[in-house]
Amino acid sequence: MTNQKALIWITGLLLASGLPLQLGAVWTPATGVAAGIAATVILTILYAVVRTPALLIFAAISVFGWFSALVTSLIGDWLQTAPIPVAFLIVNALKLVSVVLAVVAARRLGWGRDDLNVHVGDLNAKVVGWLRWPVLGPLVILVVFGLFTIGVPWSNVAGWIPVFVLAAFVNAASEEFLYRHTAIRALRDTMSVPAAVVLTSLVFGLGHLTGNPGGWLGVTYTTAYGLICALAMVQTRGFGWNLTIHIFGDISIVLALTLMTPG
Repeated sequence: MTNQKALIWITGLLLASGLPLQLGAVWTPATGVAAGIAATVILTILYAVVRTPALLIFAAISVFGWFSALVTSLIGDWLQTAPIPVAFLIVNALKLVSVVLAVVAARRLGWGRDDLNVHVGDLNAKVVGWLRWPVLGPLVILVVFGLFTIGVPWSNVAGWIPVFVLAAFVNAASEEFLYRHTAIRALRDTMSVPAAVVLTSLVFGLGHLTGNPGGWLGVTYTTAYGLICALAMVQTRGFGWNLTIHIFGDISIVLALTLMTPG
């Protein structure tokens, strides 16, 4: 492994994943924010020295973690009393700050829609052998939806469906653009596409260590989910399936959280 590849793997797993913020927050929220800002600064400085696109995209991705922590610390009391779908929407909408930074970075690097696969893509693309995405995509959606919603009480949620869908779309679109479309494109300059798929999925998974779902089981789940979404984006060369799969996954998670939360 070259020095540049090693640097990208290390910074991706240790800095872009949000681990400094998540581990720092164990002490105090302020410590977590400071650690997150430090990660962004380090990634930015490294990009200025090495000029590797992946480091610039990693820096953009790292921003939303500490920015969200900073904002939520200011409105935390209100968020704790807000309905789960509303809180989910507000917190995850803060990821748009990283999306904007990634768009600016992509334009600076001269990437267009074709480079980033920002198209619907070939929805009938082959996965492997006879298996195609019109079969695997719905199957993944059904399995994930069942995993998170079977056994929970289905009552008093109809009025929240529009908020579920909006919150899921905002979060899924933001994460897919950051972790799949821009990150994989950036990594293609220094490593193979399969390696980029694995690295971005690990970064995505580690970012959920203290999220929903959390813990190391959550990291394993979201890493596997990231692999599926990344594979869908790469094979279809578009967002049609990876975005759809991610949206339904987020709907199932926020629905389960709402149903299992008293009141």
